[in-house]
Amino acid sequence: MAEAVIRTVADGAGFGLAMAGGIISAAEDASIIAGFPMVGFVADYGLGRTLPSAVGAVRAKDILLTGRKVDAAEALAIGMVGRVVPRDARDAQALTIARKLADGPTVALGLTKKLIDRGSDGGIGAHLDREGFAQATAFGTLDFREGVAAFGNRRAPRFEGR
Repeated sequence: MAEAVIRTVADGAGFGLAMAGGIISAAEDASIIAGFPMVGFVADYGLGRTLPSAVGAVRAKDILLTGRKVDAAEALAIGMVGRVVPRDARDAQALTIARKLADGPTVALGLTKKLIDRGSDGGIGAHLDREGFAQATAFGTLDFREGVAAFGNRRAPRFEGR
């Protein structure tokens, strides 16, 4: 799982890579541009799936077909990014989030991201099947046992990614 930070301008492939992130942040003065129509190119790097999932088909078409610029405030308002951070704090914020993810139950976090990414594939029954498999997998990890023990002992868990 990757934490993505849009530091200045995310254009084209950079936009696609950012949208593939697990948690997406933007500096307050950042902007996002789908420059594909300006060069006669098709949106790539998964944007045809990730952007509509984040903002809906109508907004995704508006952004991808017109190539208009989206500033950080609008990106937050429409769900393209999860948070906007001050320019001078963007790198520290990214490291804090990345460290939290790396120190967390990485198997469970990765499975959760996969469930979210595939959330609309095949209806609720298919989703619940995938969720059951993911839970069974997570229940078998040492991180799950550590998390339960830490909760019971009222202490912070020490996850190892196993």
